[in-house]
Amino acid sequence: MEADLAHRMDNNVRLWGYLFLAYGLALSGVWALVLAGPFRIDIGGLPDAVFFLTAGLYVVIGLLSLFFRDPAMFVVYAAALFWSNLPRSFDPAHLAASTAVALLAYLVVTLYLFWCYFRFRMAASGRDRGRAARVFPSASLVLGIVGLCGIGLSFLPAVAANPVLRGMGVQAAILGFGMGLAAVLVSYPRRAAGIAGLVCAGLALMIWAADLFAALFRAAL
Repeated sequence: MEADLAHRMDNNVRLWGYLFLAYGLALSGVWALVLAGPFRIDIGGLPDAVFFLTAGLYVVIGLLSLFFRDPAMFVVYAAALFWSNLPRSFDPAHLAASTAVALLAYLVVTLYLFWCYFRFRMAASGRDRGRAARVFPSASLVLGIVGLCGIGLSFLPAVAANPVLRGMGVQAAILGFGMGLAAVLVSYPRRAAGIAGLVCAGLALMIWAADLFAALFRAAL
């Protein structure tokens, strides 16, 4: 029974990893560049730099799934979907009925991913659990600090006009938040590093969300 559960967990992690990888490549416009090259097809509007960074986050998470066959990956998936789609909730241009349905679908998928984590959390093999336990807490701390610094520096007048720095900080914080939350839930060794990374990444994302809300409030005045 336990072996069967572990096998299903591996299949689910692999499936979601492929989905994130495919979705990230689709969002990045790589397919458009391929068509625009040898086939000379005019594909128009490629994604901007910040959107490309979000696509890159999905690709990185998809690749991580090849190395970490652990229930903790479901937490990383859920955190990425939740935080990366948060700007739509604060953008009046994205409040159409169709987008509201899409946001609801993302929320349902996020909750389903957490359900997958709690379902499979006892099914990880010792090798995979050891690999994630060694990497996730420290990676969460590093990414959380990078995200907090990136978002903090983006408020400086000298770099405020460049959205790439903030975008990189946000993506680092999202990944750090997911890894830190996973490290805390699974109770990995060096849990303190996971907690610190979760706090740093969470603080960075809260600052970012507060700034999005403030921008929406200013636009409404």
